[in-house]
Amino acid sequence: MTSRHAPADRRDGYHVWHPWTDMARMEEAGDPLRLTHARGSFVHADERALFDASAGLWNVNLGHGDGRISRAIAQALDRLTFHSLIDTPSRAADRLAAALLENAPPNLARVMFHCSGTAATEGALLTLRQLALREGRPRKTEIVAIAGGFHGSSYLMTAVSGLPEDAAQIAPLPEGLHHIPAPLDARGARAGLDALRRLVETRGPERLQSFIAEPVMGCEGALALPHDWLAEAVALCRTAGMTIVADEVATGLGRCGSWFAWPRDVPVDALVVGKGLSAGYLPLAATLFDADVFARFTAARDHGPLRYGSTMDGCPAALAAGLAVLEILAADDVPGAVRATRRAIDPALAALAASPMVRGIEGAGLMIGIRLCDTADGGDLPAERVHAVCARLRDAGVLLHPEGCSALLFYPPLTAGVAEIEDALGTVAGVLAEMVRVALAVRSPA
Repeated sequence: MTSRHAPADRRDGYHVWHPWTDMARMEEAGDPLRLTHARGSFVHADERALFDASAGLWNVNLGHGDGRISRAIAQALDRLTFHSLIDTPSRAADRLAAALLENAPPNLARVMFHCSGTAATEGALLTLRQLALREGRPRKTEIVAIAGGFHGSSYLMTAVSGLPEDAAQIAPLPEGLHHIPAPLDARGARAGLDALRRLVETRGPERLQSFIAEPVMGCEGALALPHDWLAEAVALCRTAGMTIVADEVATGLGRCGSWFAWPRDVPVDALVVGKGLSAGYLPLAATLFDADVFARFTAARDHGPLRYGSTMDGCPAALAAGLAVLEILAADDVPGAVRATRRAIDPALAALAASPMVRGIEGAGLMIGIRLCDTADGGDLPAERVHAVCARLRDAGVLLHPEGCSALLFYPPLTAGVAEIEDALGTVAGVLAEMVRVALAVRSPA
């Protein structure tokens, strides 16, 4: 008898529904990449070694198979399997919080732990919303973000993110969310500030709650927000009494060549870290809050405790992974090593930029966006063709995940060697050169 719960087609016994994945494409491919093990900067599929140019999903910052981290996790599990942070102090959580704050902007003084970047960015915004409510400002709920930004995949954070195709899938959206143009160029920079200025004038301090931004926009081709633009945007927000949230889920903890990419001279009320915090070993993220935000929140005791969090937030094994990662980052001066690596590979990036398919190189440190264009018309390369580029790179030994934009997002492990990165960039150059040659042959048949 067939179970009524059994799938109509088990696809040879494979039962996983993958997130953010075109399942039809995966199944039609017939021979999906099946990773078996990984070490250092390389992942292995059967007998093939591929350079991990995406560092997992921008999170395996210290490479694969670092025994210092896995041993710390095992020791933590031997000591204490689980410890809830609800109503129960944790020395392990406090040690990690103190280590995070050591290199953070000096006004940040309290840390909230989560299991994902999505939960941490959402926690920042919802905590700040609860603060406004506790202080008698129930209409102060509206959020401003930048078009093209990505801040998570929950209902709220998909809506807050500035990606229309994603937001369209969860409509209707929450009210009170605004997106200003990204400073992709001088025109976009002016348009973004003008739009923000209009919001400040029309919505005002009574309604505008928070401004959230990534210092380097990961899904926008690694666009680094110009310092002066960001400073002016934050100053405008301050005139409306808005809180500022720095989304450093991707950029933080060494990726851009510093502990944090948010400029030290630009105010911030909450700073979010995620991907690199556990280096991909376990789910872990954190939100660092301004001391005054915490003091004001806890002063309103009649409203009770913060209403946010989940079961596994700050579990002992994840905390141990995070502390081991921070100790390695400091002991090995990984941020400094990233700066040195970037200087060493700049000539290879300059050579790659000379390709007719490359519009430009964006980013900071080892967060590198290779913007691609269509050689036929000079326009942005469609996402479908970027996917084809990534497929060719995989066949050539470089694993790089397409992200639905017109850029290759080259975010390798921070510990990757210069020679390894140069070889991978050479492979990218070779694949693009072959695609240009084929395109020219198609347009100019013999």
